[in-house]
Amino acid sequence: MPDTTLQSPFFHQAASHLEACKVTRSIGTDLLAAPFPAAALSWGLATVAGAVTPPHTDYGGSAVKIHCLVGRKLWFIIRKRDEPSKAMSWDTFIHDFQADSKVDPNVYECEVIIVEPGSLW
Repeated sequence: MPDTTLQSPFFHQAASHLEACKVTRSIGTDLLAAPFPAAALSWGLATVAGAVTPPHTDYGGSAVKIHCLVGRKLWFIIRKRDEPSKAMSWDTFIHDFQADSKVDPNVYECEVIIVEPGSLW
């Protein structure tokens, strides 16, 4: 097992901002010119090497589909064990987690998903 993310196999290929530019080059610049229904709205995320997204809750637990075109995305799903059916707000997590904290397995269950090109999750 690698000691750091930088030692993971293919990390540098997955983190290359050059690859993101190549994949998105043909999209064009006038993305919002045509009207489209809000219900069908989707968006793409692009980042540069080493970027980390802080913990957050996706809007209302709405259906999120991930289709990775290039690179890799590590997706962490964290649920509170004692309240699985209750919707929790961002405030719940803010009080429980700090930047250097660890997830208490007695309180939370955590899944890690690696999304790579060709996978749809």
